[in-house]
Amino acid sequence: ERGCWSLYALEKDDDNDTESVISDDTTSLDLNDYLNERPDQIQKASTLDESTSSIHRQELEAIKAELEKKKHDNENLQTQFVAAQEEIQRQKAHTTQMSAKQKEEFDKLSKKIEELNIERQKIETERSNQLKMEKAIKSIDYKNIQIEIVQDFLTPKFYHILNYLKQIKTQFMNYQKDKIPKMQFEQTINGYTVSILGFQEHHDTFKGIVTCIRELLRLKQRAIDFHQRKLNQRANSIKKTIFKVKQKTSLWKQYSKIFIQLLDEKSNEFIKKFYDYIQQVSKSLIKQCISNDLNTIRNEIRKQTDQFMKNNFLIKEIEIFKHQAFEEFIKQNIIFQRTYHEKKPSKKSISVLEKLIDKIRNSLKTNSSFIDHELKHFNLI
Repeated sequence: ERGCWSLYALEKDDDNDTESVISDDTTSLDLNDYLNERPDQIQKASTLDESTSSIHRQELEAIKAELEKKKHDNENLQTQFVAAQEEIQRQKAHTTQMSAKQKEEFDKLSKKIEELNIERQKIETERSNQLKMEKAIKSIDYKNIQIEIVQDFLTPKFYHILNYLKQIKTQFMNYQKDKIPKMQFEQTINGYTVSILGFQEHHDTFKGIVTCIRELLRLKQRAIDFHQRKLNQRANSIKKTIFKVKQKTSLWKQYSKIFIQLLDEKSNEFIKKFYDYIQQVSKSLIKQCISNDLNTIRNEIRKQTDQFMKNNFLIKEIEIFKHQAFEEFIKQNIIFQRTYHEKKPSKKSISVLEKLIDKIRNSLKTNSSFIDHELKHFNLI
């Protein structure tokens, strides 16, 4: 009769929706194994594209100018030293017996020669060391460094990294740490060029930091991939179970489609949530990258991934999906039909239907036979 409505009046002949099941056999997948590095990846991560830089020319010119000054000072001292030696030799040659005053002058001159010689040797030693330093100082451009590395790690911790480089022990004890080392960034088409001015120890340390950050990013991405694959595995398992349900009516198809849609939405929500979470975890590990503490980095990524997956377990959401799917099913079918049918159902019909809906709703919440995610539980819905 026109205007009458019921649950069975909503039947449709839809085919099973199996397209949403992603093929990904990760049953035996282990997080530790998944995070493990392959030798070719290690070699790639430790390779940097580098070339001689001209950016720090001003600093190098200042060092050369200081060397020239030392050279000039030493030449002046050498001139004074030679003049003093000649004078003392002259006095020795022309004086057979010195007066008290002459002896005093002679002693002063001898002392001056000694002081000049000490100062001359000191400056010569300093100049020799500076010449060695000048040859040892390298200005290198490290090219094509990922934007993420510079913007998320090197820039926020710029002064921390620079101070760490200054504390590195080198073969030179005395050098101006306000001038060496230096670090500078320049954005390019392919990422960033990072220019480092310093001794070999500074360059080795910087390359170690970048290599460690690259390893951190690799571990982060592997954790993201692992989480998504495990999530797909669990979602697929639930979907396959739903597709095995013996359908008494096509109403189940409608309900299951709503359920699967909710499942997919929650899966995507978990993916986004984990991405944001592990992103923050990785950014918090920059100090470990600076100190090249790879063990702590690996352990932390593994621990945080495990913890997140335990706290955000898809199976825990199943009962919520059942209730939400049921409410959405009622909304799309019962309430919608009640609104748009020309002939409205009687109050008695509405009351009977509402009692039935409340009964089903209550059963989903309280009846233990419905609670869980195995085939036998879905068959009862």
